[in-house]
Amino acid sequence: MHAASDLRVKVIPFHHDVVKGHRGGLWTLMAAVGLVLALACANVALLMLGRALGRDRELLVRVAVGASRGRIVRLVFAESLVVAAAGGLAGVALARISLFVINARALSTVPRLEATTIDPTVLLFALGASAFSALAFGVVPALRSARVDLAESMRAAAVGSGPPNRGQVREVIIVTQIALGLVLVVGAGLVVQSFRALAEAHPGFDPAQTVTMRVATPRTDLKVLTAFHDELLDRLRSLPGVVAAGAISQLPLTGQGPLQPYAFDAETARNWEQLSADNFGVTPGYFAAIRATMVAGRDFTPDDVHNRRRVIVIDDSLARRAFGGSAPAVGRRLQLEPEGTEESFFEVVGVVGHMRYHDLRRAMLPQIYQPGVYANFSVAVRTGGDPAQAGEAARRAIEALRPGTAVQNVRLLSDIVDEALGPMRLAVWLMTGFGVIALTLAAVGIYGVFSYFVGERTREIAVRLALGATPSDIRGLVVHRGMRLLALGLGIGLAGAIAVSSAATSLLYEVGASDVPTYLLAIVCLAGVAIAACWLPARRASRLDPQLGLRQA
Repeated sequence: MHAASDLRVKVIPFHHDVVKGHRGGLWTLMAAVGLVLALACANVALLMLGRALGRDRELLVRVAVGASRGRIVRLVFAESLVVAAAGGLAGVALARISLFVINARALSTVPRLEATTIDPTVLLFALGASAFSALAFGVVPALRSARVDLAESMRAAAVGSGPPNRGQVREVIIVTQIALGLVLVVGAGLVVQSFRALAEAHPGFDPAQTVTMRVATPRTDLKVLTAFHDELLDRLRSLPGVVAAGAISQLPLTGQGPLQPYAFDAETARNWEQLSADNFGVTPGYFAAIRATMVAGRDFTPDDVHNRRRVIVIDDSLARRAFGGSAPAVGRRLQLEPEGTEESFFEVVGVVGHMRYHDLRRAMLPQIYQPGVYANFSVAVRTGGDPAQAGEAARRAIEALRPGTAVQNVRLLSDIVDEALGPMRLAVWLMTGFGVIALTLAAVGIYGVFSYFVGERTREIAVRLALGATPSDIRGLVVHRGMRLLALGLGIGLAGAIAVSSAATSLLYEVGASDVPTYLLAIVCLAGVAIAACWLPARRASRLDPQLGLRQA
């Protein structure tokens, strides 16, 4: 029989450790990219199909004078390929510019973002998408034109009619555009609302006027190290303008520290390691330096550190779970070692408010603070004056205290919090950009469809005007059709937006997936764009000269 080891190993895939909590957000952004691509494809489909269908008469004349079907297909494919290639190259160039801007604005907010490039796989995908667009939206209509009955098609072209399903295809595409546009605009609105709420959230401490730095000293015995801490903190507190100063093993929002198993009754002691908390070593004055809320009890004292007293401070979430509240927790004991001996128990002398050390969006593990000193630690200095000057003075004081002491990462605590907001800020930039692109593409698509609709029905509109229809009647004809498609698209998009938002809750904070004001604003924005895109062709149609329209038709 071998004695049980205290060593515990948890195997985590390296990729999972790198992306950590960003996985859900990145997949959500990937879905948004897919929706933008679908919108762009819908616009390409509208433009290419409209162009191809508008060339029916030209293609029929080519067939009539002897052009073969293969020649017609090659002609249209070559033209479509040139347009698709130009669009693909422009898209790659725009992607490179966008990637440069993102890296310049948010280099350290998303893991390995600086290593992101437009690799051969992305280039092949762009080329493939361009070639598919040329093939699907250019050649397919050409094949249809080359296979129709020549005599019947010439008679239909002479009277200005066309295939009966021509309008249905365009309507399906425009409804799809509206639906996808609403999903993107709603997503952008929810992410923006979440960022606003997150920026105003209280992390459990006050980062203002606090400068931090990482300190590494040569390893030495505990007595010498304790004396060094005492003298260092005394010097920092004596600096002009310094209100409070303290040290901690790991600053908030700077990485994962060690975990501490704990137990508070017989059942949790039997199931050791079932409960764990974040564990930090702190010195007296740290809680005052970051203005943590002392809910009950007291802070550590120098006597706690010098005599290595078995006392701890816990956060209020652990106090509620273990002892039913903050005040009853003071004076109680918590087991921090598995043996269950008297030395395994630590007395709770204080309770602080829970601080969001790892994720600003949600509370995670409870927290246990122990009085202690380390060779590598972080210092927090609160000042009533200029934090930059206080940081420089603190750095010089630390370096002068002991030769060989390294002082790194001198920065404001508010900058650390701002950096933690980086992933959400990046998501706001991207989703807002996607929303603007969605509105633009929807406007272009709707305008193109109804412009083509007006041009296709020039003869009918001219006849209506000649027979006494008023300009308002003509505008109503066009706008009514547009509003029917708008209502259908908004209905489908609303269902899609609710489904997508519910699946993307990892990007949201203090905002429900079905936030009514955001949905209403998105619907109003998209409806306004659609109405404007319908109104302009309708206005042009209402001003048509009947005689000129009949001659042009």
